[in-house]
Amino acid sequence: MPKMDEITKQVFSIEEKKVSTLIVAFIFFSGLGGYQVIKEGDIPPNLVNVLLGLITAIGAVNAVDKWVNRGKANEEQGGDTNETG
Repeated sequence: MPKMDEITKQVFSIEEKKVSTLIVAFIFFSGLGGYQVIKEGDIPPNLVNVLLGLITAIGAVNAVDKWVNRGKANEEQGGDTNETG
C-alpha cells in the first residue's frame, strides 16, 4: 500500500507550466485593467473578480506545493518527517 506522502505528491503534483500560465494570465489581465483605467477611469467588476481569482489560485498553488513538499528539506537533513507540535 503506498504511503500517504507518495499519494499526496501524485495527486497534488504541480508543474511549473501551470504556475507560469497563471502568472502570465495575471500579468495580461492586470495590463487590461490598467488600460481600462486609462480609457474609462475604472476597472470593470468582472475583471476585478478575474484578478482576485488568479491571485487566489496562485496563492493556493504555492500553499499546496509547500504542503506537499513539507518534509522534503527535513528528509535531506536526515531528520524525522513527522511534524509534531
